[in-house]
Parts: sequence; structure tokens; C-alpha cells
Amino acid sequence: MGKGAVTYMATCVPGAEGILAAECAELAGRGRVSQIKRGKAYVTLDGPTAPPLRPRCADNVYRLVAAFRVGPSRESLAAIQGEAAKADLGIPGAGAAKVLVSASRRGRHNYTRHEAAGHAMTGLCAAGRLSPGTPESHDVPVRLDVDGECCELSVQLTGPTDRFRAVGLARVPGALRPPVAHCLVRLGAPSLGGVFYDPFCGSGTIPMERASLGGGRIYASDVDPSALEAAKANLGGLAKVFAGDAAATSMKGGSVETVVTNPPWGRQVAVKDVGGLYMGFARELARILSPTGKAVVLTDLGDLLTGCAQAHGLRCVAVATLSLHGSHPSAYRIARDGGV
Repeated sequence: MGKGAVTYMATCVPGAEGILAAECAELAGRGRVSQIKRGKAYVTLDGPTAPPLRPRCADNVYRLVAAFRVGPSRESLAAIQGEAAKADLGIPGAGAAKVLVSASRRGRHNYTRHEAAGHAMTGLCAAGRLSPGTPESHDVPVRLDVDGECCELSVQLTGPTDRFRAVGLARVPGALRPPVAHCLVRLGAPSLGGVFYDPFCGSGTIPMERASLGGGRIYASDVDPSALEAAKANLGGLAKVFAGDAAATSMKGGSVETVVTNPPWGRQVAVKDVGGLYMGFARELARILSPTGKAVVLTDLGDLLTGCAQAHGLRCVAVATLSLHGSHPSAYRIARDGGV
């Protein structure tokens, strides 16, 4: 980093790094995406410190305060402690703030991530400006990442309300976290004036993320009454929410510019005839999409979705594969043949 430069690290589900990096690049202005790693995108802003980035595709955002090299032996624990003692977390005051360090470790090392975290904590508190915190009581969350010979120390800038948008949102089985939903919305690239529709809306996370962009006409439907109740509570009038079968919607033919949705897949939502559901959904997509319309669909049933789309004159292409809860669903972009 150059003099006065600040580097932020944004984290996301593995597989969404490119989507997150694109959003960060838009937000960075005069800054730049300086690096991409598994589940992470780094943005460097030159000059005076700018307000921290708040990409909606990110689970958390951190400010990088130290980056250094470590070895595999236990002697490196002293190096971690020493580098942490020199790090400036940007915390005013003396001795009032409680710090908590969590650590990750990849590679072959003769020490555990817990030992690395403990030495970093000791270093941070050595100057007396900070005191050790606990998981139940701390003011400053700090992250230590040891990856082979590379070690990074970062201050966490975001919390649960950034990742989940609000406390107390209603959720249903199979619901996506808002950052994942925002990744899908970005893949759909909806125009601010077009019709946006989620026919498997669940608790309304995808329409909520679409609404954050402003503009447009947003529709959401589901067959599950409890899901509809949750969606209406969460969206609060940001979208028109109605009961509807994704295989036989009430949307006007050729009227929808963008569909972004998370249909049943995996084991979280049981469906008796998933093949019939996907075939009916593909048939309905072919009916309601405008001539230049497109859909983004998240599922781990890619072969089934592709076959159903092709049966109704639609082309289906995988554009991102995510790591979610031990599964690896892909986001598929669907459009009329030649439009993907």
C-alpha cells in the first residue's frame, strides 16, 4: 500500500468473489480491487481515509491493519505477537476497549489457530490501550488469518445487522442470507424501470435485496401461507406479495424483464415431484419473460433445470457455483435461445 492508503477486506460465500469484487469496484470510486482470494475481495483506497465500504454482497467488511510473513514453527507465535503489538487499530482512548481475536489457519504449522489468536491478543493488549475481551463481552472484533506463510490482521467493521440487514426478520426453511440474495440480484442485473419477479419468494429476501436498488415494479409469490406471511412482514410494502404457483402464475405473458429466484433444492424444502415442479416453472418462464427477459435461478439440480429450460426453448448457463451449508448450488442464467 502507498502512503495514506487503506485496504478493506470484504468476505463472502466461496464462489461469489467475482460478484463481490464487481460491487466493490463500483463503490470504491478512485480506489481499486487489489486482490481476490477464496471468499474474499480486497479494495485499496489511496489518499485520505475514506468511509468504509458497505457492499451488500459481503458477509463482513474488515480494515486491514497488518500483513506479514510467518513460518511453520512455533517461533512464529512470537512474530505474530510482535506484529500485533505494533498494529494500530485506530481505537481512541486508553485501556477502555476490550478486544477479541478470532483466527483461521490454512497450511502446515506447528501451532493451532487458537494459539495464534492468543498471541495476537497478547500483542494487541501489550501497550495498555486495549484489554482482553471475551466472546460474550468485547468492543473490538479482530480477525487473524494465517494462510501458509502469509498472515493478516484486520479489524471487523460490520456486525450482524449488516449481514442480516435487520434484527427480527422472519425466516422460513431454505431462506438465503441477504448477501447471497444480493449476489443473485446482481447477476440478474435488473433495470430500475423493469418488472422484477420472484416466484419462489419464501420470506422475501431476494425481493428485499432488489428493493434496495430502488425503482422498478417488484413482485413476489409463493404457495406456502407461512412464507407469504413472513414475506409481507419483511417487505413492508416494498413489493407486491401474493399467493401463486410458480408453474401457473398470474403474471401477464411477456411482461417480466427479470426473474431471480431460489426454488426448492437440497434437503431444506421437501417436494414430492421436483421434476414436475421444475418443468412447470420452465414452461411458465417461457410464457412470462419478455423477448429480452432473463432469469437467474439458484439450484443444485442443474441438469434437471437445464433440461426443463431446453424443453421450452430456453437456454440455461451456469454463471457461478457457491458453497452453501456443505452444498454447492450454482446460479444459472436463463433466457430465450441466443439471449444468455
